[in-house]
Amino acid sequence: MGGKFPGKLPLKMRAAASIQIAILCLFAAIVMSKAGIAFDALFNISGIGIWIVFTFFIFGSAINLFSPSKKERIVMGPLHVVGLICTLMVALA
Repeated sequence: MGGKFPGKLPLKMRAAASIQIAILCLFAAIVMSKAGIAFDALFNISGIGIWIVFTFFIFGSAINLFSPSKKERIVMGPLHVVGLICTLMVALA
């Protein structure tokens, strides 16, 4: 979360982190469905959903690569770029 809060996150930020976890789990389900790995019930929406996930990775990559937090720039930035590439590969397959 931008490295703004050293140590333990405040309660509101922990709630926000929990919501982010739920969204990331939904994104994972969409990607797995589009790839034909799991969650067949989501396949109908995965064609559109994969592009939402891809857009998320575009913004996430930029945000993390330019974060004031050195850890986010070094670790999460490159991880988001890898996620961006993998999501594009699934979307185009």
